[in-house]
Amino acid sequence: MTAHVAHGLKIASNTVNVPEGMLSGAVRWLKNYQERQTALLEQGDKFRKLEQLPDGPEKKEALRKLGNYRLTASATDTLVYSVLAECGVKNLPMERYLFRDRLELPVISQIQLAEILLDAHRMDDFNKVMPVISQFLQQDDSLQTAWLRLPNAGYWWRWYGSSAATQAAYLKLMSKSAPGNPVTARLAKWLLDNRANGSYWDSTKDTADCLEALSAYLLQTREGMEDMEAEILYDGVPVKTVSCTKETLFTFDNAFRMSGKALADGSHVITIRRKKGSGNIYANSTLSYFSLEDPIPAAGNAVTVERSYYRIRKETVKNGSVKDTQTDAGELVSQGRDLTRRTLLKNGDVIASGDIIEVVMTVKTKNDVEYLMLQDPKPAGCESRETASGYARLGTVFGYREIGDEEICLFLSSLPMGQYQISHRLRAERPGRFSALPAVIEAMYAPELRGNSREHKIGISMPVEQNNDQPQ
Repeated sequence: MTAHVAHGLKIASNTVNVPEGMLSGAVRWLKNYQERQTALLEQGDKFRKLEQLPDGPEKKEALRKLGNYRLTASATDTLVYSVLAECGVKNLPMERYLFRDRLELPVISQIQLAEILLDAHRMDDFNKVMPVISQFLQQDDSLQTAWLRLPNAGYWWRWYGSSAATQAAYLKLMSKSAPGNPVTARLAKWLLDNRANGSYWDSTKDTADCLEALSAYLLQTREGMEDMEAEILYDGVPVKTVSCTKETLFTFDNAFRMSGKALADGSHVITIRRKKGSGNIYANSTLSYFSLEDPIPAAGNAVTVERSYYRIRKETVKNGSVKDTQTDAGELVSQGRDLTRRTLLKNGDVIASGDIIEVVMTVKTKNDVEYLMLQDPKPAGCESRETASGYARLGTVFGYREIGDEEICLFLSSLPMGQYQISHRLRAERPGRFSALPAVIEAMYAPELRGNSREHKIGISMPVEQNNDQPQ
């Protein structure tokens, strides 16, 4: 905590007057702490040498006299060293221990070590640490984001296990070492996406780390500091001019909208070109439309849902080791082993009235998201097997299930980045041919996060006689 406060005071001292002695007192305490930890690591070196000696009374006595020791540098050592180095205090023995034990450090500490080496112009050692970090790098071309996938899913129970803080540290390092690398911009976008469309950053400390990293990125790339004028062309014809300055960065009119009547048939090209200035141009597009496609295809990007239908049947299976038996009354009882068969239903398959259908929806999210609503319209000839709404286990997640006449709505408070299976069951009742409209998932407070499954068609026939097949 002292290191975090000292780091904050050092940043603040660049623009405001920090009370005399406040920062120097923290630096002095950290310096003494670091010297004690360095002494323990030096004792650890002695322990390693003693361990090589043959077992015996002399070795036992030497180990007893050795006292306290430490074998490896820690995440706290890295943090303290980075803050002291920022304040002009260097400890070369500790720096050597950090480099020696770099593979034992958590990812955020490896990033801090890389920044230490970069600032010290030790480029050979810096180039040895960077591949260790980049092995965790993940990228998503569709979202244009990049992030580090932490081992062990992040040590969330440790102060150094925060995913947001780790991505922020990496963005700060990349802004300093390679501001023009496309990964740097993608890291910045990941931090923004995982706040605007999902959870807040996990803590006040995480927020401070993210803002510091984004500020470093803006400073190195001069994003938003250049006046610029851009022109939007529709099929080569100018339709709008957009001007942006430092003063109007958050208020300028940055949208061009077209309604359906203005959009003629055929292919069209929208071009954005710079007229003045040297700033970067960022663009995204949103399309809202009504589709007459049959069947309706799946769509989605940041969040997607795939829906499958399975027929569930319980069967009694007999084999050579199972014999029929007779009761005391002389009745023949068929013995066997009960199995539940799960058969995937293809589009257009026909099932019998009374059959049980399991609906399995695979939800994928590329970021951490909150407050999702999943709407699954029922085929008109089917009814839900569940009769009561309420909080329940929904496959691999928990959520609130609301059963309606036409659809089943599922509400999920949060979903971390990953893939999940959500399921419920229906009973086929009325014969006929029916279409199940696409299942739709969307973030309730970020409607741009939306995805839908494909349409599914099924047929329901009259019930048929089944020897050993009974709906479960």
